[in-house]
Amino acid sequence: MRVFLLEMRKLWNGRILLIAALALLSWAAFFNDALGSFASLQRHGSFGAYQAEMFYLYGDTLEAEELADFDIPGRMAETVAEMNVVIAREPIFAEHGVKDFADYQELKRLASSDIPYEEAESLWAVINEISPRLEEWKDGITAVFAVTSVILLSLPLISVDRARKIHLLQYTARTGRKILALQLAAMGVSAFLLSALLIAVSYAPFLLSGGAGDYWRARIMTCDGWFLWLHNITFGQYVLLLAGMTAALCAGAACAAFLLARFSDSLVALRLKAVPVCAALGAAAVLTLNMALSGDNWIFLKVFAARFHAPEAAVCGAVAIIGAAASVIVLKREKRAEL
Repeated sequence: MRVFLLEMRKLWNGRILLIAALALLSWAAFFNDALGSFASLQRHGSFGAYQAEMFYLYGDTLEAEELADFDIPGRMAETVAEMNVVIAREPIFAEHGVKDFADYQELKRLASSDIPYEEAESLWAVINEISPRLEEWKDGITAVFAVTSVILLSLPLISVDRARKIHLLQYTARTGRKILALQLAAMGVSAFLLSALLIAVSYAPFLLSGGAGDYWRARIMTCDGWFLWLHNITFGQYVLLLAGMTAALCAGAACAAFLLARFSDSLVALRLKAVPVCAALGAAAVLTLNMALSGDNWIFLKVFAARFHAPEAAVCGAVAIIGAAASVIVLKREKRAEL
């Protein structure tokens, strides 16, 4: 156990500060904007602020009398009246012959009807021009960053020992040959801890302060009707599935880092080999997690041609299993290797 803890200490060093800096940059570049977009969607999306208000008033379930008490028709009438005020105030609507919200709806209906393409295109151009006056309003990024961070954290552990020829001294004793297994275990545990930390940092703002946690027990088809969801699990189950897929990819990344370090005699060669591996695992993260469990997922649609259920989750699991199997084979061969 003492050797294992020492290997863990060698991993969790100054590189964590670099990963933390990259995490802050990633948050500023992607997640902060996404959190703002989600907040805007809560206020001005398909259901607007009514979702948050209904959660506040009635909790996770809604009875028929509660729905009647909420008075959706009356609220819709108030919203239409507010939009009519905007339409009357903004000259751009009068320029296109839109006098009230009913005219706006009719314009959208006409653009979607069976009319010549040129006319429809012209109408949609008008709609796109005036719609922002009535409205005030990023899947796999966490996994890509987690996979890259795991490789960045894990690579030097074995390669530095081999570059300094320390393993030759270790292998002179029977116990010394077990150090490679302890290093693999340290890399695996570190991958789990780092992925869990990054997942928590990425998801927590949405689930806690962003309000997404209100949907934890809601069915995913009720949360988002824009896509063809193939499995009507709850939003909470979907979040846990994405976290599990990310953790599996991180485990595969740790195994890949172990294999790269084992078969690289210098840090320069190691870095050159790490670039395509990072690119491949990053691409796998994007293709598997983006729109997972929907008919738009690239793995489901293009690779498996919609023949299997949830192949994207299976791909993440396969990455972890293949990486672990290859690492175990290398460990067994290493115990009998001649120096």
